[in-house]
Amino acid sequence: MLELEDDRRKLANATNSLARLKSLLTSSSDNCVKMVETLTKFDDRLLKLEETVQPVYKETGNLQRQQENINFSLKRLDYVIKFYTVAGEVEPNIINGPGSSSMYADYIADLNRLTEAVRYFEHNNRESPELMNCGSLLEKGGQIIEKEFRQNMSRHSEEIKKVDIILDMIKANGPVIQKQQQSFNKSIDNNNDDQESEKLPSTTQEPDLYKVFKLADRRNGNPEKILHDLKLLAEWLCHNRNQDFVQLYSRLRSDVLSKSLNNLRSYLKSSTLGSMINMLGAHLSPLLGGRKNLHLMKRIDISTATLSSYDSKDLLDLNITEPEIFAYVLTVTGLLKLMQLELALIERIIPVDNQKIIFSRVILLSLESAYHEGEQLSTRVKRSVQKQDFSSALFLLPVLRYHAYMRHSFDLLLDGCDSQVSHRLHSLVVTLQTTISKTLEEFIEYIKSDQHHHRVPKDGTVHELTSNVMLFLVHLQSYLDILSRVVTVTDIQSLELSGDKNRIAFAQYIWRVLSAMGLSLRKRSESYHNEPSLQSLFLLNNTFYILKTLTTSSLLSIVSLYRSNVRDDYQAQIHEFKMGYYKCWNKVIHYIDEINNPTLLSPQRSGTMSSSSSYSTLPNSHSSYSLSGMSTIGSHQQQPMIRLKDKDRQIIKDKFAGFNKEFETVIQSHRSYAIPDRDLREEIKKELIQWLNRIYFQFYERYVAVEFTKNVHKYIKYTPDHVSQSICLLFDELA
Repeated sequence: MLELEDDRRKLANATNSLARLKSLLTSSSDNCVKMVETLTKFDDRLLKLEETVQPVYKETGNLQRQQENINFSLKRLDYVIKFYTVAGEVEPNIINGPGSSSMYADYIADLNRLTEAVRYFEHNNRESPELMNCGSLLEKGGQIIEKEFRQNMSRHSEEIKKVDIILDMIKANGPVIQKQQQSFNKSIDNNNDDQESEKLPSTTQEPDLYKVFKLADRRNGNPEKILHDLKLLAEWLCHNRNQDFVQLYSRLRSDVLSKSLNNLRSYLKSSTLGSMINMLGAHLSPLLGGRKNLHLMKRIDISTATLSSYDSKDLLDLNITEPEIFAYVLTVTGLLKLMQLELALIERIIPVDNQKIIFSRVILLSLESAYHEGEQLSTRVKRSVQKQDFSSALFLLPVLRYHAYMRHSFDLLLDGCDSQVSHRLHSLVVTLQTTISKTLEEFIEYIKSDQHHHRVPKDGTVHELTSNVMLFLVHLQSYLDILSRVVTVTDIQSLELSGDKNRIAFAQYIWRVLSAMGLSLRKRSESYHNEPSLQSLFLLNNTFYILKTLTTSSLLSIVSLYRSNVRDDYQAQIHEFKMGYYKCWNKVIHYIDEINNPTLLSPQRSGTMSSSSSYSTLPNSHSSYSLSGMSTIGSHQQQPMIRLKDKDRQIIKDKFAGFNKEFETVIQSHRSYAIPDRDLREEIKKELIQWLNRIYFQFYERYVAVEFTKNVHKYIKYTPDHVSQSICLLFDELA
């Protein structure tokens, strides 16, 4: 029963819920119908509104477009009208000029309005009279601006009369030159990549710029204001009167630069060499000679006899002096500094697009003068070489070295300039290299084919050509760092295999010079054909001098890179020439040689002659032979009395008489002989004493006690000590 009652209760609840659901569904349907009716009415009203508003909207859009057209037309009218009225508005200002620098901006603004008007009329209405009016005013204003710029530039542009200003700037350039020296020494033949990042010393150093450009004058102590005003004028002129402005600026500054450089030249001409070295300072002086002294190099007169036939005035014109070289280097260095300042000035006032064009024109004249000055040095060297004065080429080497060191500075400065400007100094370097190279080659040919080979010193001393040639090579060594640029290389393979191209190139050149010198000396020695001993002495003196110079100057270590046996070759030649010279003593030895010419008392009279004791063989130069203990006439040991036949007495007399005669003849002839080198002179004397006295002492001791004559002093004139003393006095008078 309980379950049935429960089911009934559930059924009643479900029936009630269903009834409520039906009621809600009916209410929702009614609301939906009402909403549809409302939306339908709203849609109808929107259609009616659209039909009402759309004509109004279209009419309003047309009015807006008409308004826009009117506004655009008004703007165009305003734009065009200003071109028709600008001439009248700006004419008073244009004609009267800016008046003062403070009005430059307003004046330029008026000119810009005229420029715009001219462009408009040229494009749209060429027949308009306003074009002529605006054009004439623009031309007038342009002339006034140009005049203002010229006056301002002229007022602040004046040649540098105080040369100390330039010299101070040159000295201040030391650090960058030292950097370039280090870079150049690291790689003389290749451009170091690190150099690309190197910067020149700031070209906008204000104190230098103010001094050069006269910006800090008494009337106006604001240099920046002056530069700003000039920049305003320059910018307008560049954009509107470019060609005229380029010529104007270039002419003004080029003239100032040239005059400043000429003032420096004039000052240097009257300066002493020592003062110019001080001007260059410690950073530039070594570039010119490798040594910190007052003389660039000693003058070498290679062909005095030849040059004496020329007019002395011509020689004076040809001779290049040390002050000229220093003056040239100072001039070019001063030009570099002045050009840096010119570029700094251009960068401050000239638009970028015109900077390099104007800079090229400004420096062209001064650069040409420096080029011609260097070319003139080269020409004078060529003329000197034609007169066989090869020493002049040595004066071009410091110039070439200077340009090599400073090339990077000039390349950076001239980068972007006209090719005529940027390649000018390169062309000069090529000219210098060609001249020096040709001179070095002609120098070798001159040594080989000297027409004055018959002119030799009468005393057999070192020939002038020998000393000059070696001095020439020693001076060349001072410029070892650039010699590969000028020396003609004959052995390419050895050059390619070498790590130091400068040294191997110079080594080849030294070898060629020495070879030519050897041939020349032998040819010259033939002039002594009547005096073989003097011929050998001449060759000995010159060969010894060459070897000694090579050794003391470090040239030997250089040439040994190419020919390792140079020292041995020269020592062998020296020994050969010594032997040739000693032959003049053979006649003396002939009379006292008891081995090859035995007499009655000779211990080897009947024995076999020993070649090892031949007088033709010199004793060791380090022999311990000494004159101490040699006997004289009064101190010899008495030998047993031997009764000699008249024939034997006569033989002994002839030997002593022959020795005396030949010895005196040789000593007499040696009074005109010379050995200038002290070491060689003493060595020759020592060897002669050791050789001759050894033989004479034995001969003397053997016969001094023999009664072969009653008049002993007639035949025995010399004791061994006297012979030694006579030899010791050889060559001293002309040494």
